Amino acid sequence: MDFVYTLKHIQLYKAFGWDEPKWYHMPLLRNADKTKISKRKNPVSLNYYQEEGYLKEGLLNFLALMGWSFGENKEIFTIEEMIENFSFDKISLGGPVFDLVKLGWVNNHHMRLKDLDELTKLAIPYFVKAGYYADENLSDEEFAKLRRIVEISREGAHTLKELPEISSIYFEDEFELPVVEEGMNKKARKSVERLRNSLETEVGKKSIELFVEKINALNEEISEEEAKEILHGLQDELGEGPAAVLMPLRAVVTGKARGADLYTVIAIIGKERTLKRVQNTFGKKLNSFFGKLLKLEKNLEY
Repeated sequence: MDFVYTLKHIQLYKAFGWDEPKWYHMPLLRNADKTKISKRKNPVSLNYYQEEGYLKEGLLNFLALMGWSFGENKEIFTIEEMIENFSFDKISLGGPVFDLVKLGWVNNHHMRLKDLDELTKLAIPYFVKAGYYADENLSDEEFAKLRRIVEISREGAHTLKELPEISSIYFEDEFELPVVEEGMNKKARKSVERLRNSLETEVGKKSIELFVEKINALNEEISEEEAKEILHGLQDELGEGPAAVLMPLRAVVTGKARGADLYTVIAIIGKERTLKRVQNTFGKKLNSFFGKLLKLEKNLEY
């Protein structure tokens, strides 16, 4: 607390005749430019951090690092460990920087450490707000699938709010394939080109054709093992490697060159939605091709 407020509290203790505690002034938190943290310029309300999806364990861990050191180069610890190891002689006198990037890093660790069922329950309101569920009353089947989604997505998420943002491939069946855009770096450009080009090859088209046949023969609920067996079988049947066979399938099922294992996505969304995505994406591709062909024919007529 600010020193002026400390003086006020001392007077209050004296006025009520209470035993005065020992007072310790923690160093002031600062921005990256070394200016003082201010509620006029920075989000300082706990409500803000709660709404953003920071876990209490992550926030307390981070705040403890602001002016105190656990020791042994240890930066991730539980509340119990912090209480057990706390001592005033480890308090730093320097002005620590309140770094939101570091806070996200700390919070990610606690998201991965937290019990998966608890984390899933905490994440439900954020998925509802994103429009992926009508309300928070999920069925057992819905909860089981969301639990698996959270298990995968928490690896790369810094907050609960980010979970639905990076989980869109499990919920959105209609999507557009990425296109090469001006300003893209070389790596991103090549990734997009590989994804789109994979749909033009004979191996890619055959992969999609055989994939549809095999998925169509299964029940609605597909296990990860069944999906994995189909994907491995296609590579053996076509005598091609993962890049040639799986990239076009990833394009029509997820619309992305990278992400969660394809067999996991298939198992979570099920047979009907998998086939619907193939039809939506590959159908658009064919429509685009025929549209260009008709345009060429009209130009030749002139």
